[in-house]
Amino acid sequence: MSIPCHQLKRVGLKRDLDRHDRLVGLFNTNFFGPVNLTKAMLPHFRERKGGFIVYVSSQVGWQAEPGASSYCASKYALAGTLSAALFPTSETS
Repeated sequence: MSIPCHQLKRVGLKRDLDRHDRLVGLFNTNFFGPVNLTKAMLPHFRERKGGFIVYVSSQVGWQAEPGASSYCASKYALAGTLSAALFPTSETS
């Protein structure tokens, strides 16, 4: 399964941080969307005893970009979560 991590980006520090709804929108698109889809697929992978998920994201998951702190945070949140998720899953996760 391939999960394209679509980009929603707002540039500029004040514009980036001034509205809570923008921050929530970025995290809903760039973090919670891929996480929720992954959680939905795990039972199917367990049933089949295997599977692959490929995430396509952007470099700001590893390297920040000036003026886009919320966007970078949403991408880094996904990258950090996926790094931790590389450990084998159990039936309870």
